Amino acid sequence: MTTGKVVRALLGLLILLVLLFTVNGWWAEYKHAQPKAGGESTSTADATQTAAPEVPGAAVLILTDGLQFREKPDATGARIRGLKKGETFVLVSEAGDYLQIRDASGKVGWVNNNKQYVQVKK
Repeated sequence: MTTGKVVRALLGLLILLVLLFTVNGWWAEYKHAQPKAGGESTSTADATQTAAPEVPGAAVLILTDGLQFREKPDATGARIRGLKKGETFVLVSEAGDYLQIRDASGKVGWVNNNKQYVQVKK
């Protein structure tokens, strides 16, 4: 095998690896953005959309200081900000132990649905 063939083979392998990693990244993004059964989205980007529909006439009252407004409906979701007792939000949806809410600026996120922390007014 000549040096030229080795170089071409290594270059081909390098291009193949770049393509593999690129396609894998696109696939991971696509797979991550697919909705779960029941219509919930797994995408973090969905947590901050302002176009999310809301539950008609439903509001969420915060009952304690320091409740975490998160990007995902679980305790590991990135923190958007801490909430204050007395703040009111629009209810967008419910998912298990979490409520998806929208603040006055249009930011959408999640809070724990524990009755010690929030009160839902429908």
